[in-house]
Amino acid sequence: MKIILSHGRGGTPHNKEIYHLARTGKAHGYTCETVDDRDSEDPEERAARLTARVAAEPEAVLLAGFSMGGYTAMLAATAHPEKVRGLFLVAPALYAPRYQVKSYPTISPTEIVHGWDDDVILYEHSVRYAKEAGATLHLVPAGHLFYQADELALLCRHFADFIARLEP
Repeated sequence: MKIILSHGRGGTPHNKEIYHLARTGKAHGYTCETVDDRDSEDPEERAARLTARVAAEPEAVLLAGFSMGGYTAMLAATAHPEKVRGLFLVAPALYAPRYQVKSYPTISPTEIVHGWDDDVILYEHSVRYAKEAGATLHLVPAGHLFYQADELALLCRHFADFIARLEP
C-alpha cells in the first residue's frame, strides 16, 4: 500500500507535519509520496489533481492530509472510495467557508488529529465531521502547526497506530 500525503495552503512537501508522517509511514515499510501543490492555492484544483492521482494508482492507497491537504484528501477519497484504504487527517480544512464542498460522506476508516489551540482551522469542524461520520478524533494540546517535538511525536504515534490497524 502506498501512502500519499498532501500539505496545506502555503506549505510545502517538506513541512514538519508531512515530513514526520512520511517518515512514520516509511518506518512501517510503506512507499510514501508527498504531493507538491506549491503552485496553487486553489483547493478545488488541488483536489482535482489528487483525485486524478488516486485514480491512476494500480493499488489501494492511504491518504493523509494536513489542513487544506486534509480537504483535498477527503475529496479524493470521496471520488474513489474503492481505492482508499484509509484517511488520516491533521487539522483538516473541512467546512471552510471559502471552499466549495461543505458536506462529506463517511470514509471508513478515518482518523483525525486536531489541536485544541488551532487558530487557523476550528477544531469544532473536526468534531462535527467525526460525530457525523463516526470517525476517530484525537484533540491534542497543539495549535494549527505542530511545532514542538512532543506534539510531532504524539502525531506520529497516532499515525503509526492508525497504520498498524490497517495492516492485514
